[in-house]
Amino acid sequence: MDEYSNTRHRRNDPETSQEAAKRLNVKLCQSRVLNVIRSYGSDGCIVDDLRAELPNMSPAQRMVELERKGKIVYIGKRKGRLGRNQRIAVAVDQTSDQLEMDV
Repeated sequence: MDEYSNTRHRRNDPETSQEAAKRLNVKLCQSRVLNVIRSYGSDGCIVDDLRAELPNMSPAQRMVELERKGKIVYIGKRKGRLGRNQRIAVAVDQTSDQLEMDV
């Protein structure tokens, strides 16, 4: 059985983490991340770019989810602000319907 089952937390996470996970609007978070990725066009963006534009969000997990849904692809690597390689994400369709909620 998956450690996460149908939730956004692990069974052994503290109660506060479980409560926060239940309150998370995942579709809205995915939509925000996807819109920022789209704004970079065919050049794409890395996690550092997303963190700069969405400072109160952890975009890496949303990128994993968007990749699984076929909404983004990775086209290469680029060094981030700490000098480590990060994958460059590009939206599969470059249409910019701001706040697409069918993510």
